[in-house]
Amino acid sequence: MKGQGRGDEQGFETLTVIQGVICVVFGALLFALPAAALSAVVVMLGAYWLLRGGLTLVQAVMVPAQWLLRGLVVVLSVVAGALVLQAPLLGLFAIGPAILVFLGLQALVAGVAETFLGAQERHGGVAMLGVVNIVFGALLLTTPAVDVTLLPPTLGAVALLAGVLSLYLTVRSSVEPSYANPRA
Repeated sequence: MKGQGRGDEQGFETLTVIQGVICVVFGALLFALPAAALSAVVVMLGAYWLLRGGLTLVQAVMVPAQWLLRGLVVVLSVVAGALVLQAPLLGLFAIGPAILVFLGLQALVAGVAETFLGAQERHGGVAMLGVVNIVFGALLLTTPAVDVTLLPPTLGAVALLAGVLSLYLTVRSSVEPSYANPRA
């Protein structure tokens, strides 16, 4: 991350760890309580996207050189979260496929942006979240009429994978300074 001190890098890594922990908790809840998760999954997903949008906004302020891509992630995340939280049951049953397509597009575009940002900044945690979001987006876009009962375990697996990989790569990058920042 050009032009940043170690304190800024630590703050950025902390935000990435928070995103990873949120993903792990989200995924664990989806596996542990699938029946309850079926009715709450949309609300949890909306809350996740709003939190993610807020955390990405903070990252955009911290790394202004990439404000456009992060801004895109923020807008898509906040809009997706607001749509889902506005009418969770209506969204799940009445317009579920439309929301799944929108969420798939959001995950795909945000994933491409995060993968690019992570690769450019040599931050494996961000890049891995991007790759997982690309896979998740592609899954939603290729199967928009997926059975609602499969949503909790599918989202749970994606969230656990994203969280664990993000945490692992962030910890790895802080232990191996040359991996996170070749100028260190």
